[in-house]
Amino acid sequence: MGKQSRVVLLLTLLLTAVLAAFGAFRSIRPYRPELLSSETARSLARDKQTAQYLLRGHEGYVAVFPNRRGAAATQTTHIALNSLRSYDQSLLQYGLPAADRRSLLLLLEDLGS
Repeated sequence: MGKQSRVVLLLTLLLTAVLAAFGAFRSIRPYRPELLSSETARSLARDKQTAQYLLRGHEGYVAVFPNRRGAAATQTTHIALNSLRSYDQSLLQYGLPAADRRSLLLLLEDLGS
């Protein structure tokens, strides 16, 4: 392979890397509360009434709270809020209810994958 071919290949790879990085950067979107429809908000509010746990953001990570007013987080996970989709961040901002321990574990598994 000649020197000119190597340079063309290197420039092509560099351009591809730059375009991929730009695409990844553009896919990151900040939290937007308007992502939750009023129907979703009503459903979450209804589910909160009987939920045992609430998932919320806490210090940049997903945290588990008992469903009591003013309760402190009982567990902070390794799931970074900025690694989640905007919609999931909106749900966590509102408070994502989990009816019981099994539901809590399923939600955490979903958010962590």
